Amino acid sequence: MDHEEYSRAAGYWKEKDKSAKKADRADVYAAATDFLGRNKTCALATGHGSDVRCTPVDYSFDGGAFYIFTEGGEKFSNLEKNQNVSISVFEGGGTFGKLHSVQVMGTAEFVEPFCAEYEHIAEIRRIPVNGLKKLKYPMYLLKVVPCEIILLDSSFKEKGLDSRQVWRRDEDEK
Repeated sequence: MDHEEYSRAAGYWKEKDKSAKKADRADVYAAATDFLGRNKTCALATGHGSDVRCTPVDYSFDGGAFYIFTEGGEKFSNLEKNQNVSISVFEGGGTFGKLHSVQVMGTAEFVEPFCAEYEHIAEIRRIPVNGLKKLKYPMYLLKVVPCEIILLDSSFKEKGLDSRQVWRRDEDEK
C-alpha cells in the first residue's frame, strides 16, 4: 500500500460517519455502559514510542470509569510516559450482523492505595481490603476515564440506525 491508500483506509470511518444514522448521545452511552456492566474482561492497550502492549485484564466499570487492579508489568513503562490508552471489550464468537463490542480511548491514572475510591472498588470486586494491605507489594488500581466510546451494536440496525455509534465526552464532563 502507498501513502494515499493508507490515508484513504485510515479515513474510512470519518467519511462514513458523515452520513451515518446516529442514535441519541444518551442512548449510545446507556447501551455502552450496559454492555460494559455485563462484561468483566478487556484488552488494555498502552504504548510509547515503538513499545506497544495489549494486556487482557479484568475490570470493573463504575461511575463512568474502568478500574483495573494490577500487580504491575511492562505496561507501567508505557503509562509512565503516555497516559493515553485504548480498551476493547467484545463478545466472542460473534457473527456478521450480530456483533457487540466497545472500543474506548481514554486517559489512565493511578488511584492512591487504600483511599476511599480504592476501597470502594475493592468492595465491588469482593477483594478484602485487609488482604490487600498484607501483600508484600502493593496491588495498584488503574483508573481509565473514557474520552471516546465506539459502540458496535447490531441491534441499532433494528431501529433504522447504523450499528456503529460514537459517544465523546463533553468538555464539561471532565
